[in-house]
Amino acid sequence: MSDEAFNAVIEKASGAVFFVQDASDYADDAYAVLPAPDDFMRQRYAWDGAQLVSDIAMAKAAALESISGRFYAVLGQGCASPKGWVDCDDKAQARITSAVSLMRELTTLGQAPPALSWTMFDKSPEPHTLPDLVQLGIAIGIRTQTLFGVKQELEGAVEAATSIEDLNAINIDGGWSA
Repeated sequence: MSDEAFNAVIEKASGAVFFVQDASDYADDAYAVLPAPDDFMRQRYAWDGAQLVSDIAMAKAAALESISGRFYAVLGQGCASPKGWVDCDDKAQARITSAVSLMRELTTLGQAPPALSWTMFDKSPEPHTLPDLVQLGIAIGIRTQTLFGVKQELEGAVEAATSIEDLNAINIDGGWSA
């Protein structure tokens, strides 16, 4: 990205506000172009017909979107399990639930479930027995619930905010330790 300053582009008909570095495509009467506020990345603005004004509802929506994105980004970094680092996303949760269920079904049918080759976070195969898979599922579940708790706490803080200053005081990037 260049060092060029950002501009706020306001579509006069709808009041929509967006930010661009090169506003040359918006040089007609349908748009107003202003220098972007220094904090435009953290806040959302509305056009009141004369100027950009902070909009708490839009700012909250942006903060909630950032929290959700951060949750999925951290979850996508994986988590520790008894046999090493593993994927910890929704797909991994579904896969482990299915694998444990099928292996338990084999046990119910009187068959000894074989060790299953589980693909670890680094893409290496690792054999897992039924007890190993249960422990893996517990590790994924605990990590997911821990991160979900952080997400819910931050979302609660955003919902409770009554001003842009309150929102700016919330550390959306904090509390997501690995």
